[in-house]
Amino acid sequence: DYIRKGVLTASILISPDKIGYQAVKSLVELADSGFTSAAVDTGIEIIEKDTL
Repeated sequence: DYIRKGVLTASILISPDKIGYQAVKSLVELADSGFTSAAVDTGIEIIEKDTL
């Protein structure tokens, strides 16, 4: 409602399920090979008035 009313310009949406999935995937990769990525990008979504 605050975005629609103009109180906020935008908000950022993260995906906890993607974060959890990637965490488990990284642990399996680490257990299997002894290595994993230094960083994992699970993405974000920017919510603005025109994308509601």
